[in-house]
Amino acid sequence: MKSHGITNRIIALAVFIIASVVYLLTAGPSIAFWDCGEFLASAGCLGIPHPPGTPLLIPIGRVFLLLFSFLSDPGFRANLIAVFGSAIVAMLIYSIIVRAMIMAFGEPDTLWKRLVLYCSGFMGGLFCAFSNTFWFCSLEASEQCNFLSHSRGAYALACPGLGPVEDERFRDRILLLITYISFTGIGMHMVSMITSPANISLYHAGR
Repeated sequence: MKSHGITNRIIALAVFIIASVVYLLTAGPSIAFWDCGEFLASAGCLGIPHPPGTPLLIPIGRVFLLLFSFLSDPGFRANLIAVFGSAIVAMLIYSIIVRAMIMAFGEPDTLWKRLVLYCSGFMGGLFCAFSNTFWFCSLEASEQCNFLSHSRGAYALACPGLGPVEDERFRDRILLLITYISFTGIGMHMVSMITSPANISLYHAGR
């Protein structure tokens, strides 16, 4: 349904904006403890942080340092990776909830179904965004690799939900996309591989 698609995108964008604004208002103003300084220095010179390294995170960090060069504090610029990465995760959580509910209860063809669908996804995305651990780890550079890798996992988790509604000829492409995104997450943090068995299992369950 066309109206569902437009409404769904608007609410997903609203979840992203709300999470981004709150994270920006509460983000660390500068460099923090633990690995923050190491990641910042590595991004500044395109170096290699401690093993096993983060070969995808460091170039992204470099882009953020240059993109937000109008901000005086490089530590805050680095923190923005965690801010926007986690906001994307919250938006994807919303999308996953909506997709799962459509798979379980069918298309939102009535006002009641739409209300339940959108409210469930909206509240679920914000509950994730503002849960204690997630919120804390969305505000500083030392955790940016963890939550950017989680966003990769969220993308991959969202893909199996597409399987049942896509044409049969696209299923193998979706499986390749899931695999690609999952392994891309290694460039952020090794923890992203934890989601890979679940991603593949959910994909095959959708068949």
